[in-house]
Amino acid sequence: MSPFGGGVCESYVKGLFLLRCVSRSWRDLIDDTPSFWVVLTSTVSCHFNQTTITRSGDTPLIVHVGRPPIPVIATSSDLDAGRASLERFAEFVGPTRDRWKVVWVEEIPPPTVWACLNSPAPMLQTIRLQIASEGMPATFDLLGGETHHIRRLYLNQ
Repeated sequence: MSPFGGGVCESYVKGLFLLRCVSRSWRDLIDDTPSFWVVLTSTVSCHFNQTTITRSGDTPLIVHVGRPPIPVIATSSDLDAGRASLERFAEFVGPTRDRWKVVWVEEIPPPTVWACLNSPAPMLQTIRLQIASEGMPATFDLLGGETHHIRRLYLNQ
């Protein structure tokens, strides 16, 4: 099982930024080490994800599709904003498919995310789809049929 998902991704991101605050030398070391920049998650800002993509170089990535931050008392416009946030996330991470190592989907994804999951991701080893069955299409071509390196596949409802 992947060590990342949900709150763990957010904790990793927060921890990374806390470590960067220790000193200038720590910040420079972290910023210049691609292996620290491996987690892309829809639960943080697009700016962070863009920074991660830039700093990670060619390092394999962990992609987490979770619920974007939504207020406790949400209006329909808040829910629309959350859906738009997932769409923007898909636009950022889609072009990095060739570097995905782990994908964890915890939220009913919009069509752009399904499009990413229907395209080849040659390095992908672990995929976890943890969403309600009514959110999944009746059929879809996982990774365009190119699943040669998959070692773990988790399907949960």
